[in-house]
Amino acid sequence: MSKFLLGVGAFLLFLSLAHGEPTPFDRKFNELQRDMRTEQVKSLLGPPDLREVKDEKEIWHYNSGDGRRVVFVNGKLAEFAIDQKAQLSAVPAPTPTPIPPPVDLEIGADCKSDNECKLKNCHFHQCAGRNNCTVPVGKVCATDAQCCSGNCDFQICKKR
Repeated sequence: MSKFLLGVGAFLLFLSLAHGEPTPFDRKFNELQRDMRTEQVKSLLGPPDLREVKDEKEIWHYNSGDGRRVVFVNGKLAEFAIDQKAQLSAVPAPTPTPIPPPVDLEIGADCKSDNECKLKNCHFHQCAGRNNCTVPVGKVCATDAQCCSGNCDFQICKKR
């Protein structure tokens, strides 16, 4: 375990050299010692951002941008480290290029803007025809006004 703590210390030293002066949190994190009690760690680092309990281990996560964790066994500090995965994920992912909305949607299709609809009329988030009709011929309707043909016959839009 002492090799592990030595490795963490060396890694933290490398980080401080690579990134300039250590942050105040780095300095506090470097003061951690094996067998410290939870109250001591909490007074040194503050409350954790996330706390989880697995079997006899209690793991405190500090999200200071590099995924630090502190592990307690039976209320005593057993290990502490910087998660390598968190360091890699701390690099922001490139923002995806927006996908253009589909165009030429038929009457009755869901839409967000007029440009998406074949007839360039998005009415209450549905592609519409003349007079804002939203039901094409052959589809289910409730009123003549809904039908683009103007004829709702037995709940089906029909040609006039």
